[in-house]
Amino acid sequence: MRIGIYSERIRGIIENYPVGEPFINENIAEILKKEFDLAQRDAMLITNNKLKRMYDEGKLGRIEKGVYYVPKQTVFGQVKPDYDRYAVKMLTISADEIIGYESGASFFNRIGLSTLIPREIEVVSNNYRRKLPDNCHVTAKKPPVNITSDNYRYLQMLDVINDMRRLHIDAENPEEIISSVIAKNKIDLIRLVGFARKFYPQRILPKVIDIIVGDDFTL
Repeated sequence: MRIGIYSERIRGIIENYPVGEPFINENIAEILKKEFDLAQRDAMLITNNKLKRMYDEGKLGRIEKGVYYVPKQTVFGQVKPDYDRYAVKMLTISADEIIGYESGASFFNRIGLSTLIPREIEVVSNNYRRKLPDNCHVTAKKPPVNITSDNYRYLQMLDVINDMRRLHIDAENPEEIISSVIAKNKIDLIRLVGFARKFYPQRILPKVIDIIVGDDFTL
């Protein structure tokens, strides 16, 4: 009888996920654990058995071990998950903590430094060794220092400045754009310079200072 209650609860949780939206078995197990006061091991066992059964019945799709989605058949074929979005989320967020950030050409495009839209999305992540889905267009890079919710904005902007030498820029005022992003994200300029001196090549420090001094910022 109890197993039936768990099964219905899992089904109810899954019904709240949008079609094609990836979800992780551990997240569902955590809900069961809290609501029914289960041991972690029991919650995972119950969850995995239910999800596998639903997958075998064709009611769920699977991206990789422990990661599922709700499929839907349309006249254009089956609605499948956005593998890129899933990979980026996996590399940037863990238990509501920031562990990574977008970088490289895709981020240049996002903030207006370049009009080119690259096929690959570059993510700098503590989880850079994590195996990514075969169908995604995401590459993971090792960070210069462990990424946290407190420092990721600083590292992200320093990556931008460091990458100005190697990546395409067609904006007329790249330094002004970077300064604007720094201001928008309320990045402390003293800390930015400190991170540049400690974790990045010496050659970027003058560029960091030029960008800061060249606008309305003061150290």
